[in-house]
Amino acid sequence: APISLSGTSELIVTQNGAAAQAGALHIKTPGGQVAVFCPFAANNYTTTTTNLLANQMAYVPFQMQGSMFPFTTMGVQVTTPQPGSTVNLAIYESKFVGGIVLPGLRVALANLDSSTAGTKFATINFTPRPGAVYWFAVGGASNPTVRAITNINQANLLGIGSGNTNSTMWVVSADSTAPADASGGPFSRIASGNPPHLTMGY
Repeated sequence: APISLSGTSELIVTQNGAAAQAGALHIKTPGGQVAVFCPFAANNYTTTTTNLLANQMAYVPFQMQGSMFPFTTMGVQVTTPQPGSTVNLAIYESKFVGGIVLPGLRVALANLDSSTAGTKFATINFTPRPGAVYWFAVGGASNPTVRAITNINQANLLGIGSGNTNSTMWVVSADSTAPADASGGPFSRIASGNPPHLTMGY
């Protein structure tokens, strides 16, 4: 709301207190629309597509360096739909299993229509902890084709390949739904291929 000033006045503008917490980021666009981004994309941003396998969940790790306001949406772009199909989206915390970092407890879940093409979003309430490793998961009983990031352009959060290359590191499990606790696996590690392009926004 406007304020009234009289005479000679001094206006001091300071940073919003909530935004100052641990380097919080603002990703609102200038027009006020909800902005979205893929938290594990890096380098040159080049996309492709990937076919989700039926009865399989794919888990891609990501990390936030600063605290954020709660994320309110997550989504995926369906490029080749499957009639009458749905796709599960979820976010998982990490869990140490046998000395290995793997998906653990589910902290966000959505079930989206993949019977038509287009970018599909669902409402969530998720605030990542700074520095924590999370996992974006997508999959289910159907096998639509979705937008993906080319392997060479994905940031490798979990390490660099022996050939000094940025090989993709993500895992899959044989699940038709997103389990409440994914740590039971078993997981297959994917060190190549194109990880699904999943987005968050607020």
